[in-house]
Amino acid sequence: MEQLTEMVEFEISSNRLEEFKVDVGKWEKLNLLVLTYNKLKRLPAAVWTHSSLAYLDFSDNIGLKMPAAEKQMSMPSLLYFGCRNNSVTIHLPFNNQRFPNLLDLFVNGNRLTEFPDTSLKESLQYLGVARCHLKQLPSFLAEFSLLIYLDARDNNISTVGDNVKMIIKKNRVESYFSGNPACKTDSTLDCQHVCSQYCGTNKLLGNGVCEEECNSEGCKYDGGDCL
Repeated sequence: MEQLTEMVEFEISSNRLEEFKVDVGKWEKLNLLVLTYNKLKRLPAAVWTHSSLAYLDFSDNIGLKMPAAEKQMSMPSLLYFGCRNNSVTIHLPFNNQRFPNLLDLFVNGNRLTEFPDTSLKESLQYLGVARCHLKQLPSFLAEFSLLIYLDARDNNISTVGDNVKMIIKKNRVESYFSGNPACKTDSTLDCQHVCSQYCGTNKLLGNGVCEEECNSEGCKYDGGDCL
C-alpha cells in the first residue's frame, strides 16, 4: 500500500482491524487518517512524525497506546487529534512543540496523567477530557482564549475556579460537567446530561449527519440521523 503515494485521505473504521503496518511516511500528501472502532494496539512510527497529517482519529481501539513522552513525536500540521475510549494511560505531554497547530483534542475515556499544556492556549478550541480521572481543572485553562467547547464529564472534579468559569462565560463555551461532585454544590456549571456518556454534545442530534458516538438507543440513534 505504500506505493499509493498520492493518498490524501484514508479511513478504515468498524472493521475489527488488528494490525495497521502501512508506512504512511511514504504517503507524503496524507491529510486525514481515521482508524476508529477497530482492535489496534499500536500505530506505525511514521504516523507520529507525519509532516502533512491534519486529522488523526484512532478512537475506540481499546489498549492502543501512544508513544511515551521521551520518544520522538512531532506533528506540525495536525489540527484534530482523536483518541477517545482507548482505556489507556496517556503519559504524553500535549504541547505546542509537538502540536503547534492543534485545534481539537479529544482524549475522553483514558487516564490522563498530564493536562494539556498551557502552550496550547493560542490554538486549542475543542477539548474533550471526560472520564479522564481528573480531580481538578488547572487555573491556566482560563488563558485558553479561543476555547469554545469543553467536555469534562464524569471525573472527580469537586470545584471549578472562578477564572475558568469566567472564560466559559466570556467565550460562551459549550461545556459539560455532569457526573462531577462539583455539580452538587455549584449551580453555575452546566451540568445537563447528554444522551450517553460517549456522545459529546446535545446540539448535533437530528442535524442530518450521523455522529457515530451518538449512534445509540439512548440518543435515539443520533436523533434519527443514523437510522
